[in-house]
Amino acid sequence: MRMAANADNGQRKLGFWMCTALVVGNTIGIGIFLLPASLAPFGFNATIGWLVTVLGCIALARVFARLAREMPNADGPYSYIRATLGDIPAYLAIWCYWVSLWITNAAIATGVVGYIGAVFPGVAALQPALVALALLWVFVAINLFGVRTGGRVQVVTTALKLLPMVAVALLGAWLLLTQPAVYTQHLPSAPLRMGDIVTASTIALFAMLGLESATVPAARVMDPARTIPRATIAGTVLTAVIYMIVSTVPMLLIPEAELATTSAPFATVMGGKSSVAPVAPLTAAFTRRSRSV
Repeated sequence: MRMAANADNGQRKLGFWMCTALVVGNTIGIGIFLLPASLAPFGFNATIGWLVTVLGCIALARVFARLAREMPNADGPYSYIRATLGDIPAYLAIWCYWVSLWITNAAIATGVVGYIGAVFPGVAALQPALVALALLWVFVAINLFGVRTGGRVQVVTTALKLLPMVAVALLGAWLLLTQPAVYTQHLPSAPLRMGDIVTASTIALFAMLGLESATVPAARVMDPARTIPRATIAGTVLTAVIYMIVSTVPMLLIPEAELATTSAPFATVMGGKSSVAPVAPLTAAFTRRSRSV
């Protein structure tokens, strides 16, 4: 019986990396690709707002980690609320959470279709709603194959989402080492104001939603009392670091007015499309060197 249990754990249950990928993958959505433009008008208020949000999210992650230790077999926030407040509050909470997922999935699907259409022009000729529905059903089918299959796909899609962010971070580090003056040529001009800090932190908090993801499949996690807390904290910290870097680099490299109006901040930075003269040739050279490696 012990051997069978071990085999079940090894073959069908989620481990630390898959749970961490759940946190990172579900937190990092399509919104991060537009977030630098949304935060551009706030200048350094956005940086302070990020710090406030990150500290708050780490505190929330610790709460979820403690709950996972105390109730390792609970299926996420619904079970936590039900065990402490009763059936009705748990029902209302999970209903609101479920409805929010409808909106989120629709936004993600339509956003992905937009990016696919930009990369593959043939897709743009198709009905966007049908393509979005097809994408949703593809992932439904993947999850029907089991939790391990869904976990593997989550790891792959998380890695794909991280690639452009890693590229922005590497570009920022390279510019800092080779031509640090570009970081001081277009400093944000917005004055520090408490109201702007609060607004920026609210926008940042929306981008951090999803840090509870590792607690949801608790019954299918190996050693949940240990794995879920570690994955929740690690995933939250990793996501916060990525967000702060990829939000700060465009803010310092691209003029505030230009960044606020761009529909693709990362493409503006990496594609050398910025009006900032020193950045364009460096990004082009960085891209060429990356392709040659």
